[in-house]
Parts: sequence; C-alpha cells; structure tokens
Amino acid sequence: MIFDVIDPKDHSFEEWITKVEDYLSTYDNYDRTEGEIYFTQDDVAEPWGEDSLLYSVEGAEGGMIELRAGDQAVYMFVEEFAGRNLKDTKEGNQFHLSAPNAVYGFTHNSLGRCRFHEGPIRGVYFLYQGDRAEFPQSISFERLWNGALFRAIYWINVQTNRLQDQKIKTEVDHVKTRLEMNVEFTHPALVNLVLEKIPNRMAIKEWGDGVLNISWESPTLDQLRDFFECMPTEDASYSRLHLRFVWEAFFENGESQEVTYLGVEKRSLQPIVHLPRTRCSKSFREGFKSFFKGYRVDRQDYQVDHIDLNGRDHS
Repeated sequence: MIFDVIDPKDHSFEEWITKVEDYLSTYDNYDRTEGEIYFTQDDVAEPWGEDSLLYSVEGAEGGMIELRAGDQAVYMFVEEFAGRNLKDTKEGNQFHLSAPNAVYGFTHNSLGRCRFHEGPIRGVYFLYQGDRAEFPQSISFERLWNGALFRAIYWINVQTNRLQDQKIKTEVDHVKTRLEMNVEFTHPALVNLVLEKIPNRMAIKEWGDGVLNISWESPTLDQLRDFFECMPTEDASYSRLHLRFVWEAFFENGESQEVTYLGVEKRSLQPIVHLPRTRCSKSFREGFKSFFKGYRVDRQDYQVDHIDLNGRDHS
C-alpha cells in the first residue's frame, strides 16, 4: 500500500487538523469522519488507538487524507524469541504479549524505512498488564518504576535457563546481567538524584545537562529495586527513555551471546499525515504538495518485508 507522507515537523495533531482543513477549504466540500483510517494490513503503519480523522473529496479530481495523532507513551517489550516462549509460562498470566505488524515511533530495532517516522520496529513482543486489548497498552512511569519493570525482570530471570537451553547449543559457563539505560530528563537536577543510587560508578558512561547514559554490569535485585524506586514518576520529567536489561551467556572460550533482553522505550511518534495514492487524483496530490510548499513529502510503502518474483529478500 503506497502513500504520500508529509513531514509532520513539530506541529501537534490539532495544528495539523487546522492545516489540512485549510487545504480542503479550497474545494467546494469535503467529508470528515472521526476515528476512521483508510486501510490497515501487515505493511501499513499499524494504528494503536491514536485519534484519527479521515478526509475525502468526491469526484474525478478528489482524493483522501488520513490524519493520525502522535504517541509519546511508554511501552515494555522483549525480543522475539523470548516473547514466543514466555507466552506459555505460568507466570505469563501477569503479562500479555503482543507482536506488532508494522509499528512506528520506536528507535529500538527500527528498520529505518520512513524518513519522517522511526520504524517500523521488528523482532519484539510488547508486554502489558490489565485487560487484554487489540494492541499493546502503554504503562505510566509510576507503574513502571514502582513494580512493573521489576516484576517483569524477575519473571524473565526465572525463565533464563529454559530460554538458554532452547536458544544456545554451546555449553554455557555462566550468565551475567546488564542494565543499559539512556535517558534525557527535562530538568538537569534530576540526574543527580538518580546518580546517588548507582553504587558502581564505572557504570556511568555519560551524564550532565539532563542526560544519563549507563551500562551497569551485574546489579543485584535489591540494587535494581532501589534504583527504580528513585526514578521520577511524572511523565513531564522525561524527554527520552531507552532501557534494556540484558541476560548474556559466557562460554569457556571467553566468547559470549545474548540470551534475551527486556526493553523499555518512550515512544516518539509524531502525527502521521498521508494520502493513499490509489485513492487520490493527480491534481489532488499536486494541489496538496503545492499548498504545503516547504514541507517534505515522500512516497512511502510502509513495507516491512518484501520478496520479489525472483525470490530475493528485501527485508
């Protein structure tokens, strides 16, 4: 499915509504449907309940515009191998696991197929708690730091030996853990509050101006609990958060291999504004580009995987 996608820049969803309707006002009339999207399938950006509007202009010179809101919420995930295996564990009833099709707005495992939106992401299962839903649910910073992340780490830690036996065929000498975190706070003083809870000063790779980057080898569960509990719980405190808790197997020859990891990321999805090319006349598309002169517009197929007739994999 091919779209024309416009650079959202720093405009909000509400600002884009005004801009799109200013363009559509150049036509005699148009239809506006709230909560609708044009189309979704495996290779089209997957909606996760964001607010949306679908505009249409009838006639030979008409077309369609789909507008979706952004998303800055926080999500937990595990790598794909662990996700498939953890679904069957008894402890899994605390968490739902969901594998997305083509999701944008995450830097982790991004295939970089879109110039204006990070993604699509691949190779992960998202974790969420509560009632089962059609798509992964976000988690508040308060719930994340006050138990949810710790419980997820403990749950996966219990299953590490089973995952190791299935994934790694070489005999393992020992397994180590590592906490990797790159966070940018909205206030520089918040970094100092967090630094006090890191007993291993070698774990601190970068800090200052609101930014903290750590790689903490083998933290104990008690240390993790204390560290998480000191983290700010207000969403307004964070500009960016990317976290991985890694289980790594070491062999007698000194080599190593990741067994699995648990990740957390604050999504950075900007409003999506795009036109399905097969439902838009040439004049409608050209008029749109002319109206938004100065904004970059790309041809986007949103494709995650593609195999051509000769069998070459373009994923």
